Amino acid sequence: MRKLLLFVLLVVFPGISYCYQVQTTLGKKKFLLEEFTGIHCGYCPKGHKIANTLAEAQPDNGYIVSVHAGYYANPGSDEPDFRTKEGTTLNDLFGIDSYPCGTINRHSFTEDGTMIIDRGYWTKDAKNIHSEIAPVNLFISSEYDGATRSLKVHVEGYYTAETQVADQELNVLWTQDNVLGPQNGGNMGDEYVHQHMLRGYITPVWGDTLTQPKRGDYFERDYVYQLPEDVNKIVVKPEDIKVIAFVTNGKTEVLNVIGGKPLYKNDDTALGATLSEPKMKIGGRYGYRFFEVCVKNLSDKAITSADFDITLNDKTQSVVCYDSIPSFAEKEIKIPFTQEATPSKTSYSIILKSINKQIFNSNKLTGEFSSPVASTPTIYIDQQTDSYADENHFLIKDADGNIIKEFGPFPVGVVTEQKDTITLDVNKTYCLEVTDDWGDGILQPKGSILVHSDTNALIDQIYEINGFGCRTFFTTSISPSSVKQISTDKMYTYNSYDKTIRLTDQAQTARFIVYSVDGRTLIDSKGAVISLASLKKSIYLLNVIKDGASSMEKIVLR
Repeated sequence: MRKLLLFVLLVVFPGISYCYQVQTTLGKKKFLLEEFTGIHCGYCPKGHKIANTLAEAQPDNGYIVSVHAGYYANPGSDEPDFRTKEGTTLNDLFGIDSYPCGTINRHSFTEDGTMIIDRGYWTKDAKNIHSEIAPVNLFISSEYDGATRSLKVHVEGYYTAETQVADQELNVLWTQDNVLGPQNGGNMGDEYVHQHMLRGYITPVWGDTLTQPKRGDYFERDYVYQLPEDVNKIVVKPEDIKVIAFVTNGKTEVLNVIGGKPLYKNDDTALGATLSEPKMKIGGRYGYRFFEVCVKNLSDKAITSADFDITLNDKTQSVVCYDSIPSFAEKEIKIPFTQEATPSKTSYSIILKSINKQIFNSNKLTGEFSSPVASTPTIYIDQQTDSYADENHFLIKDADGNIIKEFGPFPVGVVTEQKDTITLDVNKTYCLEVTDDWGDGILQPKGSILVHSDTNALIDQIYEINGFGCRTFFTTSISPSSVKQISTDKMYTYNSYDKTIRLTDQAQTARFIVYSVDGRTLIDSKGAVISLASLKKSIYLLNVIKDGASSMEKIVLR
C-alpha cells in the first residue's frame, strides 16, 4: 500500500485574524470508541450491536473504530483477513486478551488505570466523556477523487484550554462500512455486515506531533493519501469509507475527536438508493400522516428529489419529496400520505420510484399498523423517568408531528414520578412520544408510561421502554366525560394467597374490570368474589365503577 503525506502548519501571529472553520468557543468533548473484535469471537456481535447503536444515536458526537486484532481475528485458510498492522499495534500496546472489549477516548475510568472496558460500560462511559468540556476543538473535511483514488484531508484545531502534556499527537485514520464476511455468533454465514472497520492510518499510528500547544493556539494539517484498491485482498469501496481525526496526550487520553464522510468527485456512480426502517419502527398503533424512512444515497451525486409510491390497503398514491441527501450519505426523511378513513388494520408498502426524476428500481418497505385508541379529549398521564432523564423527551405531538406539549425537564440522577392532565382538541389524533437520545432505553431503573382517559379507560401502559423510545397514538373521538372519581379503600380486600378479590357490602353493586397492560379486558365481574388465579405473574389494572363514579388502580401479581 502506497502512502503519501503532505502537511502544513499555519503559524498564527498576534493581531492577525484568520477565517477559522473550527469552532473557537467552548464545546463538549466527543467520544471515540475503539472496539477490539475478531471474526471467531462468538460474543462480538453483541459488542457490534452496542457500537452500531451508539453510532446511530450520536452521529455528530461519537465515532467508532472497529479493530480486528488478536487471536480471535486470525483467519482460517479460506477466510478473509480483516487485520491491519496498525490494529495489531494498538491491540499489543493495550495488552488486550479478551474480546469484545474497547476503549472510550483511551481514558481510564477505574483506579487501577486500565483503559480497557467491557461492552456493558461503553454507553455509560461515552456519556461521561461527552459531558466534559473539550480542551481542543476539531474540524475535518475530506475529498475523494475517483479518477485518481486520491483522498485529500484537511484538519483544523483550536485549543480552548491549557493542556498538562507538553506535546500532543494528531491521529488521522480511515474506516470502511458494509464489509461482508464471516462472524461467529452472527448467524449470517459469510454475509455478516461488518461496520466501522479500521482499514488504515493516514498519519503514523501514534500521530503527528503538535508541539507545546497552549490555550488560544490554532493549527491545521493537510494530507494527501492514495486510497488502495484493497487491504489484505479485501476490496476497498470508496463510498463506504469515513475519515476520523483525534488528538491524544502521547499514545493515550483522547482530548477530542472528529470525523465524517468525504465529498466525492469524478466517481460517476449511477443514481441509486435503498430504503430502511427508521429509529422508531412503524408498527402497532400508528396515527401520523407521514412515514419516516431512512434513504441511503448510493451515488456520488446529491439527491434533491425523490418520488415514492405509498400503498395503503391496495390503494396507491404518489408522493414527491424534496430534500438534500449528500453523496453516499444516509438520511431519515418524512413522506406525507393521505388516508380518507382509518380502518382498524392498515397494510402498507413504500417504494422509491425515481431520484432526481430518473426512474430506477429500489427495495420495498412493507408492514402493517392498527388504528389509534379512542379516547376522551382529557387524558391523564403517569410518567416515571430513570436516572438519566436528560437523555429523554416526553412529548405530545399532533398527527403532523408538531409538538403540542413537552413535559419536563426532569432532574438528572434521580427517578422522577409525575402525574399530568392535559385537555386536547376533539376529533383529532395525537401521539405521546417518549424518546431516548442514546438508544439505550429508559431502563436504569425502568421508566414507565400510563395513559388513561377521564372515563378511566386505559389508553396504554408501558413498563419497559427500550432502544430509542416508544409511541402511543390515540384519537379524541369520545365526548368528554363527567365520570367522578371514587375511593375504593373500603370496597374490597385482596388475598395474595389464593389471588382473590373479596368485595365488601358497600361494593356489592360495583363493577370490577381487570385489564392487561396492553389494554385487553381479562375479567369483567359484579360478583362478591373475583378470582385472579388464572392470571400470570405481571402487572394489571383494576377499574372499579359504581354509581357513575370510577377508579383505576394497579395490581401486581407476584
